[in-house]
Amino acid sequence: ESQLGNVVARFPIHEAFLKGVDGCGALSSAIIIAKIDIHKAETPAALWKYAGLDVVTSDNKGRSRIKDHLVEREYIDFNGDNQKRAGITFNPLLKTKLLGVMSGCMIKSSAKTFKKTGKHTKYVQEYYNYKNRLENHPAHKDKTPLHRNRMAIRYMVKRFLVDLYMVWRKLENLPVTEEYS
Repeated sequence: ESQLGNVVARFPIHEAFLKGVDGCGALSSAIIIAKIDIHKAETPAALWKYAGLDVVTSDNKGRSRIKDHLVEREYIDFNGDNQKRAGITFNPLLKTKLLGVMSGCMIKSSAKTFKKTGKHTKYVQEYYNYKNRLENHPAHKDKTPLHRNRMAIRYMVKRFLVDLYMVWRKLENLPVTEEYS
């Protein structure tokens, strides 16, 4: 773990983007670099889907492991026969690290920055702005504070992933698709 900083520093995306994000340390950077194939993510939405941050159209809820969100896939079993099974469509490790670990580190890091400068970091400011919108919107008044907090965290990470996508695709000389929204 002590050498991880030296290893991730070898990757252009770390130097160009990740090291400049408060709260995105060497471990988070390593997971992002290892788990995301930016060549396959042709749009920011594709990156959100792979990270499990897309919305399921059938119920308009965030992607999860509930039965309605599983997708039937074919695979070849031990005997060489084609079989079908229901499975998730996202990388659970990446989703956990982004939402459960890195987001908290981003918020804590921004608190230190706020004490020094009186301003939050870019992504945490997005978090607070979105959280404020949720708390003052009539459609979300019945949601618990924890639910609104998690919605704001998810939004913050999605903003981070859009910027990551833009920088990384340009670094790799790949076509960059603007976010649909």
